[in-house]
This record gives sequence, C-alpha cells and structure tokens, in this order.
Amino acid sequence: MKDDKQLGLSGMDVISKVALNKGMSNYVFVVYRHAVATIVMAPFAIVMDRPVIGQIFYFEGMKITTATFTVTMGNILPAITFVMAFILR
Repeated sequence: MKDDKQLGLSGMDVISKVALNKGMSNYVFVVYRHAVATIVMAPFAIVMDRPVIGQIFYFEGMKITTATFTVTMGNILPAITFVMAFILR
C-alpha cells in the first residue's frame, strides 16, 4: 500500500513539474487539482479534507527548485517539526 502511494506521488510530482515548467501558475494548478479530485473522488472529499495553503507552498517550492528537492523536503518535514518542537518546547 505504501509503495502505491509513493508511486502515485511520484507521478503527480512529474506531472506537476512539467506543468509548472510550461508556465502554469501554482495557484491555478492547485485549483485544477482540487476540481479534478472533487469530480473523481467526491465521496472521499468529505472524510479527507486537506488544507490548500500547504499545496500552494509545495508547488511554489517545486517551481523555484527541483522536484527531487521538493520531495526530499516533504519527507524530512516530520523531523524538522520534531526539532522545532524540541527547541520551542
């Protein structure tokens, strides 16, 4: 199951990077992504609500760096959160 999720995220990252490189706005991309998700997965949208701001920052980061760096930062986010929580108590 975890491998399926990673495969899906990898495919989404490649499609995202291509769209952003061709000049699509990261704001517009997030809106399109949510529109498609609503149409395809409407029953799950009620249960799995996700904040838009995180995706905007994610795609903005991908736009100014590489897909590899963006995915790596996403994977180490829990560790960064732990260190910040430890420092700030």
